[in-house]
Amino acid sequence: MKYVRFDKKTVTRYNLVFIYEDKLSNLNQYGLKGRVLEDLKLDITNKLVDGKLGSMATFTSKMYDRNYFLVGLGEKSKLTIQAYENAIMVDMAIGGSTNAIIHLTALAGRSEIPLNLESFDRVSAGIPLILNLRPSGKYLMEDFYYAGGLRALLKQLEESLHLEALTVNGKSLGENIRNAEIYEKEFNPELKIRLKKNFKKNSFVNNLSNNNGIVKFTGELKNISKYKFSKISQFDYYQPELLVTEKNTLVFFDEKGTILNFSNSDKLIWKNNIYSKIEKKQKPILYFASSDKILVVADSIAKYYSINLNSGNLIWSKSNLAPFNSQVKIFKDKFFVIDFENILRCFSLKDGTEIWNIKTEKSFIKSQQKLSFIINNNKLVFINTLGDLSSVDIETGKLIWQTPTQSSAIYENYFSLKNSDLIVENNNIYFSNNQNEFFAIDEKSGAVKWKQNLNSNLRPTFVDGLIFTITLEGYLAVIDSRNGNILRMTSIMKQIKKFNKKNIKPIGFIITEDKIFLSLNNGRLVVVEILNGNVLDIIKIDNEKISRPYVLNNLMFIVRDNAIIKLN
Repeated sequence: MKYVRFDKKTVTRYNLVFIYEDKLSNLNQYGLKGRVLEDLKLDITNKLVDGKLGSMATFTSKMYDRNYFLVGLGEKSKLTIQAYENAIMVDMAIGGSTNAIIHLTALAGRSEIPLNLESFDRVSAGIPLILNLRPSGKYLMEDFYYAGGLRALLKQLEESLHLEALTVNGKSLGENIRNAEIYEKEFNPELKIRLKKNFKKNSFVNNLSNNNGIVKFTGELKNISKYKFSKISQFDYYQPELLVTEKNTLVFFDEKGTILNFSNSDKLIWKNNIYSKIEKKQKPILYFASSDKILVVADSIAKYYSINLNSGNLIWSKSNLAPFNSQVKIFKDKFFVIDFENILRCFSLKDGTEIWNIKTEKSFIKSQQKLSFIINNNKLVFINTLGDLSSVDIETGKLIWQTPTQSSAIYENYFSLKNSDLIVENNNIYFSNNQNEFFAIDEKSGAVKWKQNLNSNLRPTFVDGLIFTITLEGYLAVIDSRNGNILRMTSIMKQIKKFNKKNIKPIGFIITEDKIFLSLNNGRLVVVEILNGNVLDIIKIDNEKISRPYVLNNLMFIVRDNAIIKLN
């Protein structure tokens, strides 16, 4: 241990560490700023002590020539052999300069630590080159910073590093990287993808599942015909969905809440409207679920009712305390729906009697977002407007687990939060939101398995161990479901040169064996090749917002605000 004098030039060049006995506030007289770090065993008099007499800080401002500070070397300053080996491993992982050998061995000599070329050879064995950085690599230092920086890289080396080694801030390396995240991973834009899964003949999937984006479709999309009805003025906000029933019919509604049941051959099978004149003026938005005999309806003006799917006749009708804004699910003799108060309600399918409900935190304002939930393994998992994911027992309504997916900041801007529909596969729940987060949640425990930075509120699709989604910026992302790694990212919008890309937003998509059909808010349907992400065709459906595509009996259907469009 010794006193070392540093001038102004030296201090601004290096990140220096000093020992000082007094509180940090007293350092202002020297023109110094920093943060106090404890667990030191040295005082300013160059004397080892057992207590915490000293404090350590890192320079963030100037130091005057007249000041002298104690600099610790060797074991007393935490420069152990483990710390040097960590440095060697990091140097290998980043593809560092050979100058690191010179500097590390010199510093080790001053620390009285044995370090030689054999040490480098031994420690570096098995350490992969992780960082793809210039001049020998592809990316800039800025890219490395935004991807998570050195902490993220250290996290990748976690199994090889000496995590117990102390660092300059007084904490162990393991403590420093415990919560480190990789914000952006390198992917291969040239990756070719072929799907092998047996695709379904049409888009109807049991109402308990939301994973209905995988369809069998070989249509040519040559001719367009319409099922017309009165215009829905709130179509843009609520984005209502077409219901494909088990009877291979199409159920939708018009401006006044009239339910329309169409065959796939342009025939209106039946229509029914249960609303009074006053209720019709409120322009209700309807949400549907169907079994083989019953159609259940919940709406935006707090009514819910049941209709015979064959005849269209009303079975029963009731009112709720608050309007509904979610999907509807049928399970055995019950059905489920979420209202504007963020309350999940369970009703009897027979007569609409409420069986149980579970409350989550209430929103301050009404959300336009249609909420999603799934039923699997006798559990119901749903998400509310604040991003809270909850699992409940389907028979009793008892809470099993709850996982908040948003920080406290969401309470200030939650009205802008939009989550995608939930999907479940291999006991994992997948969904994304427009706050740049894509989650994989363990269905049994609610634990976050992985999280990826993707900005999307579109329903993702799972097929062949891959997750497909499209970001709000128009990037097609292909994700490894096991770990959340992005395998390929392709810009669809860059391939659409005819339109102002800033105003174009994706609405929804479906996947076939070799193509993706994507709806845009400018009324276009984009056909994308799965193999490489290339845009094959752009079909004009309308000039305004349209729904996601639906497939029934090798026909494709898209909804706009006053018609169902059939493409065949």
